[in-house]
Amino acid sequence: MPQRVSVREVVIDADEMVTFAGQRVTTPVRTIADLARFDDDVPPQLLERLATIGSVSLHECRLALDRRRNLPNKVVAWRRIREAFGD
Repeated sequence: MPQRVSVREVVIDADEMVTFAGQRVTTPVRTIADLARFDDDVPPQLLERLATIGSVSLHECRLALDRRRNLPNKVVAWRRIREAFGD
């Protein structure tokens, strides 16, 4: 039985990376967006805490989601992020 496979190119722009403890990692806003897009069990408190630690606003999260036209799971991510921000 043939299986369906989906392949997507992940694009992480240079401005979505920071150096933390000597390692390159995604910025808090990019991490929030990715967790909200792909983790069905992500607790809203985790997103809210990461936003607090990284001084990330709800507006910045919206911009991060909107910067790519065909971003998978954008609608569900926006709902999860708004929930985390209490909006």
